[in-house]
Amino acid sequence: MSGSGPRARTLAKMKHLLGGVALGAACSDAGYAVVDPMPPPARCETPISLLKGNARFEKQPDGSYHLVALVVLPEATDLRFSATPPVAPAHQLSHRVDANGLELRTPIAPVDKAFNATIYLECGEGPANAQVAAFWTEGDPGAGSVVPLQINGQPGYRGGSD
Repeated sequence: MSGSGPRARTLAKMKHLLGGVALGAACSDAGYAVVDPMPPPARCETPISLLKGNARFEKQPDGSYHLVALVVLPEATDLRFSATPPVAPAHQLSHRVDANGLELRTPIAPVDKAFNATIYLECGEGPANAQVAAFWTEGDPGAGSVVPLQINGQPGYRGGSD
């Protein structure tokens, strides 16, 4: 059997390609920045799924409602809220950070049935972010009504003093 036949050429090409893949993997940080120039995810000691939160409705003097969401960090954590402002693509959003946590406030139209935002955090190893969402079904939620707040798809807690 000849060393220059189709099979030999195919094997030589595959070895060449696999060598390039191995070299590319060795030069990257676990595959990041190979295709997409994104930094590797933060390696925080505290899982973001331990964030807690709730959302409630506040009736405004003009009869409209605001959704007020509070995101709370776990007690012993390396996480902290970033100076980068939260983003809520479909809503006007104001926020503030105090000793209680991160408060997100947005006007809610009667036709709205959901709210979502991205919040930014930091830990010892760099930046992190979390998705925050609330869903409800009633058209008029009622002042003081509490809805579950989901953080990264994990349910938070209901109620105010947990």
